Amino acid sequence: MKSLLVARKYLMEIWREPMLLVLTILAPAAMMLVMAFGYGQNPRLATYRVLVDDRSGGLARDDLQALEEQRYPDGRPVFHLSPQADPQLADELLRAKKAVVYLAFSRDESGNLVRTVKGDGTSMAFITASGIVEQVLLPVQERREGLHPILSVDTADVSLHMPQTDFDAYAPGVMIMAVLLLIPQTAMLIGRELRTGTIHLLHMSPLRTVEWFAGISLAQLVSAFLQVLLMLIMAKCLGFQTRGSMPLAVLICLVLSFSSIGLGLLVAGFIHNDSEAINTGSVFSMLQVFLCGAFFPFDAGVLLNINGHQLGIFDVIPATQGMMILRQSLVSGADFGSIVFRLLLMAGLSILIFALGIINFNRRFNRR
Repeated sequence: MKSLLVARKYLMEIWREPMLLVLTILAPAAMMLVMAFGYGQNPRLATYRVLVDDRSGGLARDDLQALEEQRYPDGRPVFHLSPQADPQLADELLRAKKAVVYLAFSRDESGNLVRTVKGDGTSMAFITASGIVEQVLLPVQERREGLHPILSVDTADVSLHMPQTDFDAYAPGVMIMAVLLLIPQTAMLIGRELRTGTIHLLHMSPLRTVEWFAGISLAQLVSAFLQVLLMLIMAKCLGFQTRGSMPLAVLICLVLSFSSIGLGLLVAGFIHNDSEAINTGSVFSMLQVFLCGAFFPFDAGVLLNINGHQLGIFDVIPATQGMMILRQSLVSGADFGSIVFRLLLMAGLSILIFALGIINFNRRFNRR
């Protein structure tokens, strides 16, 4: 009952504080909008126009044939090869976005084939297309040079479980970022009590730290539910192509939000006012956004392998687990059984962080 009264108190504070709503809801919504307009029109399974300048005297015949034969599982060509012998005109076409890659073949002084790939390094289309070009041409080069690859790679048809656009790949990251913004908000609620001195009234009251923190968590979980619901509806309206269960995605985000609340409570044990809470909490949020792989892959190697699940150093961050299983659920269509291991791991880490927050806060203020 005490926790419910505490939750009601903080929900009223959040409702009366417009800046909190802007921080936790409107900022991620604005970023979702930017992502949709910036990446929503860039299909992942596009046919890329490649400008070819072949001055190899026929030595690149196998390379060009391999590119022409490259197909998606539905039969569409990956590349459309266009001969272009004028480098200046090729640069103009690349700048005008009428082509993605300029591919030049020539010979060096020893008569060996030299391959040059050129394009806009800031374009996601060029980054994707150039990666596929290298993946296709590397085996051709190895056969030509008489090399024998150490590994052979077997590929399977997983196209139906891949992001269809860059927006599909990045939208879950925006949802994770929105949930992580609960860290500075939670810390700020306690920082305000420290600044105004009401913390001393709480010391004299029979309210235990566990009950106080539980009330804050309930209030923040209500905010998180509304926040996640808004993000999912907004992403869907902006063209996000999901194959997974929406209720499962909400559950994943709520478990992650509990870890964010726990981190906010942990941060509150080191600050003295709400201003410090915002600054310190924001640092914790942004670090996790980047380390969890929300917007770009961050490979830290494999430390453990538990029942087929590879765990690295950044897997101790609940947001890493949340990012992985949210993508698996929404983008790849994974069911509950496929993500239950990492979901339980994220829940366990969240409970641990919450407990550390209580212990640290009690030690600082000598509370029982």
